[in-house]
Amino acid sequence: VVGRLVSAEALAGVSIIQPLIQALFSLSVLFVVGGTMMTGVAIGNGERDKANSIFTVTLACVVMLGVAFVLGAFTFYDQILSFLCPSTTLRPFANEYAGIIVLGSPFYLLSYMLQCMVTVDGRPRLVTISVIVGNVVNLLLNIILIKVFDAGVAGAAVGTVAMNVLNVAILSSHFLRKGTMSIVIPQKVKDTIKQLLKNGLPEFVATSLIAVQMAVGVRIASIYMGDAGVVVLAVCTQLLGFSMIFLSGTLNTLQPMSAILKGANDG
Repeated sequence: VVGRLVSAEALAGVSIIQPLIQALFSLSVLFVVGGTMMTGVAIGNGERDKANSIFTVTLACVVMLGVAFVLGAFTFYDQILSFLCPSTTLRPFANEYAGIIVLGSPFYLLSYMLQCMVTVDGRPRLVTISVIVGNVVNLLLNIILIKVFDAGVAGAAVGTVAMNVLNVAILSSHFLRKGTMSIVIPQKVKDTIKQLLKNGLPEFVATSLIAVQMAVGVRIASIYMGDAGVVVLAVCTQLLGFSMIFLSGTLNTLQPMSAILKGANDG
């Protein structure tokens, strides 16, 4: 949508920010993967109180992480943007997109965390509905804001943030039902955080390396191939997203199932 309704340079400017988004995802993985696994094991064991405590600690960590990311990103905003986007032609697009995305990053983290937790709590169908509805709204807002209101890449960023906000709203409705996980006064907070980090570390390292690879690739393309090279890389990066759909979908399905089975000694 951005490439066709704005320009190829706008698409490149949006794609230049993807390493920053990938870094944000890596940080979320550090807590969410461990939290999902530990919650699933507790549910499998029939330990609902423990599952609620882990859920509460994970939620608190994700919220604090979101706030810290916003503060850190804006503190070093110019340096980050200069590294990712040496091109003065593409930088206005990258700057316009990144500012809105960074502001909405806490909802991105919450959306991912709730997708995993609602799945492990027994309602993967609601997760599917929220993802479909969110993406349809994102696409429609992109088209309306860009084509009708001439909002450019800012319109695309607003659409993405709106998608995450909507996902959080839909998924939060799960916890209004009886018998679902709930926020409680957590027990053994330090031990829980240590276990979260321990379980999430392997995937954090893997996803962080992807962010580094993306950032280095964008910079090399910009320095040695110019704006045209960044545009080509942007298209290829979007194509790689299709493979990530299958990888992340499989991961988000198998992890909760395996955790619950392990907790039930049925692994």
